[in-house]
Amino acid sequence: MQQPIVAGVDGTSDSLIAAGWAAGEARRLGAPLLLLHGYVPPVGYRRCTPS
Repeated sequence: MQQPIVAGVDGTSDSLIAAGWAAGEARRLGAPLLLLHGYVPPVGYRRCTPS
């Protein structure tokens, strides 16, 4: 299996350009495309756990 082309996306215009480039490379190479998105919770965020 061919290795995927990987790009990180965070919503900025630069990351969207990178995602477009990665998509073109994946298409050109016939490789899978993997887009990763990270999220940093805001300060004070608490995860709710079921009781």
